Amino acid sequence: MFFVRVVLLVLLASTFLMPAVSQQRDQKSTKSSKTQPSITREAEELRLSAISLLHSLAQSANEIENITERVRVLAEIGDAFWLVDPDQGRSVLVRGFKEIDKLSESDPERLATQKRTLRRIVLSRIAKHEPPLANQLIHDLPDEIPTADEKAMQRQGVATPNAEALLYIAENLLATDPKRAAATAGYSLQDGLSQRLRLFLIKLRAKDSAAADGLFAAAIREASAQHPARLFDVMVLWDYAYQPHDFYFNGVVWDREKNEPRQNTSQDLRRMVLAFAVNAIVENLQQLPASAESTQDRNLVQAQLAALHSVIQQLLPSMQADWPRGSSDLQQALVRVEQELRDGGRPFPSRPPVEDAEAGTTVIDSLIEKAAAAPQGDLRDSLYLSASFKLLQLRQYEKGKDVAAKIDDAEKRAMILEPLNFRLANELVEKEKLQDALTLANQLKTPELRIGALARIGRALIDAGDSQSGLQTLNTAQSLVSKADPTVELSAATLRVASAFAKSDPIRVSEAITLAVQIMNKVNQEETAWILMAPPGAGDALNLSWKNSEGGGLKSVKATYPRNGGLTDLLVKLDFNQAVSLAKAVNKKALSLAAQAAICRAAIESTATKTVTARSN
Repeated sequence: MFFVRVVLLVLLASTFLMPAVSQQRDQKSTKSSKTQPSITREAEELRLSAISLLHSLAQSANEIENITERVRVLAEIGDAFWLVDPDQGRSVLVRGFKEIDKLSESDPERLATQKRTLRRIVLSRIAKHEPPLANQLIHDLPDEIPTADEKAMQRQGVATPNAEALLYIAENLLATDPKRAAATAGYSLQDGLSQRLRLFLIKLRAKDSAAADGLFAAAIREASAQHPARLFDVMVLWDYAYQPHDFYFNGVVWDREKNEPRQNTSQDLRRMVLAFAVNAIVENLQQLPASAESTQDRNLVQAQLAALHSVIQQLLPSMQADWPRGSSDLQQALVRVEQELRDGGRPFPSRPPVEDAEAGTTVIDSLIEKAAAAPQGDLRDSLYLSASFKLLQLRQYEKGKDVAAKIDDAEKRAMILEPLNFRLANELVEKEKLQDALTLANQLKTPELRIGALARIGRALIDAGDSQSGLQTLNTAQSLVSKADPTVELSAATLRVASAFAKSDPIRVSEAITLAVQIMNKVNQEETAWILMAPPGAGDALNLSWKNSEGGGLKSVKATYPRNGGLTDLLVKLDFNQAVSLAKAVNKKALSLAAQAAICRAAIESTATKTVTARSN
C-alpha cells in the first residue's frame, strides 16, 4: 500500500512538473530565437555602416593630390573592400599599384626607393587574398637588366628586386597565415635562392614545418633546373637539411641564432639535397675553361675553384654519413680542384675566422686604457663615450654607466646615460624588478624615453597584480605628455600609454589616443607621420646615431624613441563610431582616411565572427 502511494505521488509530481519543464524549454527556445536575430542584426548594421563608410572613403581618396599618399589610402581601402566585394577590392588595389608609375622625382635613386616602398605596401595587401595576382604584378613590371655587380651579388645570395619584394610580402604574412606566406615565397624561386629565402625558411619551419618542407622541395626542383646549378644554392639547401651551426661561402660565414631549435629532417629529403649537390659540383667543375687567357678570366676561375673546394669540404661528412655512393664522385672532384689550385699557385682556401666573442671587450678595454692615459679634455671624453657606447651595444648597461660616469663634459655624459638607463630599465622589467625599473625610469630626462619606459613599467605592474602602482605610473606618464614639445616620437610614446591602459580602462585609452592625435596634429607632418599607424616594435627599440672622432672616439651619440605607435591597432579596439570619430580628428587627410579604412576592415572582420557565433548558438 505504501508502495502504491509513493508511485501515485511520483506520477502526480511529474504531472505538475512536466508543463513547467516544457514551459522552461519553450522560454529558452524563445529566448534563443530572440537572441540570435538580435546579434545577427547588430552585426549586419555594423557591417553596413562600415561598407557605406568605405564607399565614401573611396570617393574622398580621389581628391588626394599627392600620389604617394593616395596610393597608401587606396591600399587600405582595397584591403577592406576585399572582405565584402573581392572584385571591388582587387580593382582598388590594382589601381593603386598602377598609380605608382605616375611618380616623378629628379633624383633617380630616391624615386626607385619610393616606388619600391609603395609597391610593397600594395602588394602585401594583395598577397593576403590572392598571391598569384601579387606575383603577376611584380613580374609584369619592366625588366631591368642587372649590372655585372648585381649579377655577382645574386651569385652570392643577394635576392633580385622581384624576389626581395615577394619575400618581404611573405614575411609579413608569416605570423598570421604561414601557408599563404609559403605560397607567396614560392613565387620568388624563379629568381633563384637567396640569403633572405634561407632566413624565411628557418622562420617558416618554426611555424609550420610541413609548409616549410613543401617550399624547400620546390626550391630543390627550381635550383636543379639551372645548369650549372649555383653553388650558393647548394649551401642554402644543405643548410636547411642539416641545420649546421653555420656555413661559409666565398669568405663569408652564415650563421644561425644561438637558441634556434633544431628540427628533424627526413632521410629522403637529405638524400635529395646530396644528390643535387653532387650534380651541381660536377657540372660546375666541367664548365671551367681548360685555359684562361686574360688575368680577369684566370682570377674568376681561381675564385670558382676556391668556392668548389669550400663547398666540397663542408659537404663530405654529410655525404659519407647519409649517401656513401656519392662520396666517390665528391672525392674525385676534390682531387681535381686541389690539382687546379696547385697548378695556379694558389693555396687551398681555409674556413674564414669566426668573430671572437671577446673581441668587442678587448676593443673596449683598449679605449678605456687610452682614455685613462689621455689628458683631461675632449679626447679623453670622446674615448670614454665610445667605450660606453660599445658597452650599450653589447647590453652591458651597468658597466656602460660606470664608464659614462668618467666623462667630464655633462652634455656628452647625458648623451649616453639616457639610452643606457632606458635600456637598463627595460631589462629590469624583463627580470620583474619593477620598482628598480621605476626608479631608473624617473631619472630619464628625454620626455619620449621617460614616457615610453613608464608606460611599459605601468603595464607590467598591473599585470603583476599591483594595479594601484601601475595606474599611478601610467597617470604620471600621461601627465608628462602635456609638458613636452610636440614631436612624432612623443605622439608614439603617448600611444604606448594608451596601449598600456587597453586591458583595464577603455575610457583612458580613448583619452590617451585623443592626446596623441592632438600632438600629431601640431607636428610638421611629412612621411614620418605614417609610421604612427604601424604596430609598436620591441619595448627597448631605439634609433641610435653617432658621429666618430679621431683616435676611435665619438663626438656625439643621439638616441630617439621609435615612431611606430600602433594607432590603427588601438583604434580598432574601440567602439566603431568612437574610433571613426577619433580617426576623423587627424588633420592630415590621407592619414585620416587610411585609419578609417582600417577601422572598417576590422569591423567587417568582427561582424563575420559575430555572425558565425550567432549561428552556432
